[in-house]
Amino acid sequence: MPDCFISYSSNDECFAMAVRRDLTAHGLSVFMAKISLKPGDRWAAKVLEALKQSTWVIFLASKSACASPYVQQEMGGALITQKRLIPVVWQMAPSYLPGWLNQIQALDIRNQTPAQIRARIIDLAQRMKATKKKGVLIGAAL
Repeated sequence: MPDCFISYSSNDECFAMAVRRDLTAHGLSVFMAKISLKPGDRWAAKVLEALKQSTWVIFLASKSACASPYVQQEMGGALITQKRLIPVVWQMAPSYLPGWLNQIQALDIRNQTPAQIRARIIDLAQRMKATKKKGVLIGAAL
């Protein structure tokens, strides 16, 4: 079961790979279509299942991602299932996020250096991991 689902446009694949690398380096299980899907997988079913199972959804919000029908479907699924959703914006202001997404506090990494961006993603990974540990402790106490 993935801890995190990364929703992104294929145009932003390099950035998505870097985000995935930083999240997995901090012990998180990450679903990213490019890596997680295997030849022969029925990708729509696999994506939906990963989205259902993930606690967190990271939306790499670029202009391209906001225009993608697949990303829009993933965001709709994340909102309906009340996932912990974090839009990450770097090419546009958070106010340009579509619909309901512009009401969610975004991680705004515009005008930051690669080192600053990586530090922000690592902070996010640590927050996600801390929440994961709390869930395990609560489950063990029950």
